[in-house]
Amino acid sequence: MADKKTRGGPKVMVVLESHVVPDQWTALQEGFKADMSRLPSQIVQAFLAQSATDPTLWRAVSIWHSSEALQEYRSSVETPAGISLFRSLGADLQISIYEIMSEHDHGQE
Repeated sequence: MADKKTRGGPKVMVVLESHVVPDQWTALQEGFKADMSRLPSQIVQAFLAQSATDPTLWRAVSIWHSSEALQEYRSSVETPAGISLFRSLGADLQISIYEIMSEHDHGQE
């Protein structure tokens, strides 16, 4: 069952996906780390992942309290930080948004 505890709806996962040329990998990692130092309160968790089978493929994944929380953030900025980061590296970006319908934390029963 979806988590509806926070701001009226299920959590939302945003996935930013792009191929990044190797000479930009350090800039991507440093930029993501800098963005995470000022993580918006609407985000529950965020990750930067590199494909194990295609090292040029990167994903920034963020978990938001709800779709309302995501919209609240998006309306407060001109361009979301993750999108700006990938675009600053000249990367073509695919954006996907998912509602989290079920979740389990290994440490919880």
